[in-house]
Amino acid sequence: MLTQYSSSSTTDVEALLWNFIITFILMFTISGVASDDKANIELCGVAIGGTLLFNVLIAGPITGASMNPTRSLGPAVVSGVYKNQWVYVVAPILGAMAASLIYSLLRPPKPRKQKGEPKTIYNDLYLCPQA
Repeated sequence: MLTQYSSSSTTDVEALLWNFIITFILMFTISGVASDDKANIELCGVAIGGTLLFNVLIAGPITGASMNPTRSLGPAVVSGVYKNQWVYVVAPILGAMAASLIYSLLRPPKPRKQKGEPKTIYNDLYLCPQA
């Protein structure tokens, strides 16, 4: 039973699954708004902040919503309580890796440039002066 960051009825497997899912959602959102050419730059922070809010509201009471291993390791080091700390380290790492892999598989490749005449720019800086 996890008791450090979660409700007393949450098991290790449930906490592992919840933290995996919320980290997956967060990393997938970050990948989408940070690397997609069609994303609105002004609203990237709103999208990521909304995802964080959603994750904390849904999974916070259940597992503590630790989507970052250092968010759990810091308090554990200060308090000296390391009970079930592996859940809060393993799940976010696996969730972020899975989201990155899935996003890279689902993202359509960029169109290739047409092969043709190389583009050149005329520059008379290096021409020999005529005498």
